[in-house]
Formats: sequence, C-alpha cells, structure tokens
Amino acid sequence: MFEGNKTFFTICTEMHQPPPRFTETDLPSLVGKKYIITGGYSGIGLELSRILYHKGATVIICGRSESNYNAGAELIKAEPAADSELAKATKNGKSASGELVFVAADFSDLTTIKPAVAIIEEVCKGAVDGIWYNAGIMLPGKATMSKQGYEGHWAITVGHFLLNRLLTPLVESCPGIPVIWLSSGVHIDAPSSGINLSDPSFAHTTTNGRYPFYAHAKLSMILLAHEFAKRESSRNIISVSVHPGVLQTNLARDDPAIMRFIVGRLVHPARFGALTMLYAGFSKEILENSGNGKYIAPFGQIGKASPIVDKAIEEGQGERLWKMLDNAIDEFC
Repeated sequence: MFEGNKTFFTICTEMHQPPPRFTETDLPSLVGKKYIITGGYSGIGLELSRILYHKGATVIICGRSESNYNAGAELIKAEPAADSELAKATKNGKSASGELVFVAADFSDLTTIKPAVAIIEEVCKGAVDGIWYNAGIMLPGKATMSKQGYEGHWAITVGHFLLNRLLTPLVESCPGIPVIWLSSGVHIDAPSSGINLSDPSFAHTTTNGRYPFYAHAKLSMILLAHEFAKRESSRNIISVSVHPGVLQTNLARDDPAIMRFIVGRLVHPARFGALTMLYAGFSKEILENSGNGKYIAPFGQIGKASPIVDKAIEEGQGERLWKMLDNAIDEFC
C-alpha cells in the first residue's frame, strides 16, 4: 500500500488547481539582481533558474554535483520554457540573458556549507535579492545517511538551516528580500505529534516505511520559515514556505513503478511549481501585504497548511526546533 495515504488523497484533490496567478510576464527586468537557489539545476529549481536567467539576473546555484549543474546549465541557457511568454520574447530579441554561477555545497555533508557561503559572499559583494532553499531528495532507492549521521531527508533540513544561519548577516543587510523554504503538501503525512525533537532521524522510532521521513522534513521547513519570519520581522525580511504543487519532476524517480504510473497522470508540469516559487519571491501580495511567515499554495496563492502545523506552532515547536538545530550546527559555523 502507498505509505502516504493522506498525501495520495491530496494529489487527487489537486488535479484541478487554478492556473498560475503570477508568471514571468509580471516580472520587471532583473538585470543587476542576484538570487541564490539551492538545487537550481534540476526539477523546479531548473525551471526557476531558467526564468530568472532569461530576465537578466545572476543566478547562484548551490548543489553537490558540478556535472549535473553543467547539464542543467545548458538547458537553462538554451531557451526559456517553450510554453512561456519569455519564449516569445526570445524569438523577438527581447530576452536578456543573465549569468549562472555554480557553488559546490553538499547538504549531506555540513563541512561543505561554510566554504560555499564564502564563495557566495564573494559573488554577492554585500547584496542579494532573494533566496530559495529548494534542494531536496524524496525516498531514494535505499535509505541514506549524511556524513554527520543524519537520515538523508533530515540532513537536507539541517544543511539548509546551517546555510541560512551563515547567510543571515548578508540577508539582514538587504531589508525586504524574500527567503523561501521549499516544503510540500506531503507534510500532512508527518507524525501527528509534529517534529520528533528527541529523534529527528527516526533512528529509534518505529515508522510505517520511510515516507514519514520525507513528510517530517517538509514539516520542518514550514516551521523554520515561520520561525525565521518571526525572528526577523523587525528587519523586514520576508520568510515563507511553499507547497509548489504535485509536479512532474525527477524527485520521485525511486518510487515504485505503479505509483509513478498513477501519479504521472495526475501531476502538473515542473514549470508550474517554479511559478509558485516565483509568486512567493516577487508577488506584492507577499512582499507588501503581510505575507510574511505564510504558507504558499499552488499555483500562487496564500494557503493554509494542515492542522499539524497549527498545533506545532501553538506548542512552540518551531522555536524549540530552531534552538535544537542551532546547537547541532555550532561546530560548523
């Protein structure tokens, strides 16, 4: 049986989402702007990188595989998505190519994050215009552990938290910029008690398969986005989490064949997820109208996360998670 029963119901109910409300046509020129995207060379990240690049931005892509980056960069530079207005603009000579910068960062090895931040700071020279914490894994063929002993999905959360902590001085020097944390509607299948603060890698906790690992990690991204918004509210830093939608990407490549067959007929193009991320980072509804700390739903609207999130926030799990991760990463700062 499919492990994420609530998630499968969510997939079915999201078949008929309204079309994207915010697209590349709503963006101004981004020439001179700098953006950071983790995992920006595949899936949603690639589509987002492609949009920003063809609007003239410098896109700093963080990831562990330079060969995968090189392959993705060719697709990003070649042309905008075929169904986008940017594709028409390119044909008419109106598109502005930007710049791509690869920064090696392996979120399963915390020792790689600080050197990556040093390179980012050198490229940004004191100014950044937006950050998307997008990189992730989803139920790889076999269970994975990070270099520091974290379960693979949780390691992504810890790695992004470390990256965010090291980037916070840069972020705080750029008031008003958006920081977007990629989550998923899958968080609905996280443990009903919320974050497993005593055993976040589930080393000593019995679960029904590995699906709760992924859901648990995605719940953590919602709570961290909300907590960062709360902590940085006085500095006008915008921090939101995003459920990008049920999408056709390579993230679920290790799912059972029957599951990929069924879900493959229900999902939306990866570009739609990128447009949800675009809305989170550029929409006036978010940046100017009290969108801080919110949960963004497909395909560009302020949504409502599951009751698990409300309960976790009420119980102060976001603050406790933040403190726990702060202690865990101290030696890597």
